[in-house]
Amino acid sequence: MDDVGRVIAATGVERPILVGWSHGATAAVRYAAQHPGEISGLVLVDGGFPISMFDDAGKQRVRTQFRRLGPLMRLAALLGHSARMTPAQAADVVIELDEVNGTLEADFTTLNCPAAFVLGTGGHSGASAQEMATLRASAARAEQAGRHVSTFTTAPANHVRILARSPDRIASAIASVAEQTASTGRLCA
Repeated sequence: MDDVGRVIAATGVERPILVGWSHGATAAVRYAAQHPGEISGLVLVDGGFPISMFDDAGKQRVRTQFRRLGPLMRLAALLGHSARMTPAQAADVVIELDEVNGTLEADFTTLNCPAAFVLGTGGHSGASAQEMATLRASAARAEQAGRHVSTFTTAPANHVRILARSPDRIASAIASVAEQTASTGRLCA
């Protein structure tokens, strides 16, 4: 959360719309809830879902997957395309954020600004289509918890490719949130 605040301060933007993808959406919701009045709105790209998915077996699957990806992660980090984390550290981050997701419903209840989901479709190498469907279905819980939370659109792209394949839909969601913010003057509080 501190990094989000530092980026906002460094840019000098007042009351920005936060756009987060995957776990970045979780961070956006949490930041807005913890910093009332500082954020104009949220666009949550296939993330920020108020549900925790990992039992002990799920946590072990995450750790196993990151161990397998270790060599690729190191190469990607050397090329500047990935965080410089060990597989164990990356797995711990994913597991911790899953736990945070399980507490997001309370954060959605505090939001008094527009928050729009852009959902993906299908599964990917880290989660089956059924697991992703369960995650995405929890957006309805966020909508029930927060009166200004909605699903803006579903993009025909999986979680990993949604940014590359659906930038127009994401841009439209940002424009919609900006328009709502301008017409209502609401800030996340």
